[in-house]
Amino acid sequence: VRVLLMPSPTKQRILPIEHLNSEWRTLGRSESAVRALHYLAARDPTVSGLVHGTGMVGGPAATSAPLCRTPCDLIDHMRRAAGNRGREDAAALIRIMLREAPGDALIVRFLIQALLPGLLTVAKRLRWGQGGDWDDGSEFFSETLSTTWMILFEWSGQDRPYAVLDLLSAI
Repeated sequence: VRVLLMPSPTKQRILPIEHLNSEWRTLGRSESAVRALHYLAARDPTVSGLVHGTGMVGGPAATSAPLCRTPCDLIDHMRRAAGNRGREDAAALIRIMLREAPGDALIVRFLIQALLPGLLTVAKRLRWGQGGDWDDGSEFFSETLSTTWMILFEWSGQDRPYAVLDLLSAI
């Protein structure tokens, strides 16, 4: 599991990120999360191929073994995406999750974890809120995370061709 912390010269700990990653290690393998993943697989052939081993995004036409048995596996698969095709396939999974989010509340949590690297990039570009109303990077990221949750719930069920870019731009 890759731990994402705020890159800074002072190596300041960003507690919300640590909490998200800590929670995800358990939640992303839980029975309820696996059930939500199977819900996604039943609703979309791309996810079905990753979960049931009937196909593989961005790879060989078919494989016999499932690639993503848990949501943790799915997010790890997305983060390993390489090249234009791999990144497009990962972005397509974000689109699918956003579209199918109303079917299970945990799917929004999957999206948070999948978007975390993009959220970190946004936070870095905004210099972790320096010069703003926030006391530190943790407070800034907590507010960023709250905004993310609100947008994801508001946009749940929408089919957005550029979901990743739309979401990060709105956040």
